[in-house]
Amino acid sequence: MLLLGGGLTRDGATFGRRMLVLPARKVRLALPLIADLYRDTRQAGESFEQWARRIDRAEVVRVLEPLTKKDPTDAEIFMDAGTTEPYTHSL
Repeated sequence: MLLLGGGLTRDGATFGRRMLVLPARKVRLALPLIADLYRDTRQAGESFEQWARRIDRAEVVRVLEPLTKKDPTDAEIFMDAGTTEPYTHSL
């Protein structure tokens, strides 16, 4: 799950807004897209936190949606960073 925004204020901590499900290995590809979207759509003097609260979720999803497509031939997408074994769900 990709969250945008969040942080610490005098009133406490806030969590970022939920945007979309994105494999962790695709985050490095998403960061420049998010930075470009912020640069292109922010208002004068607007911080990233302010922008993340204001930006339409649909706009973020539109930009990042191509990264959510799963390629079944990409075995690495199912591996945690720093491992060589596929992810398995277990308790």
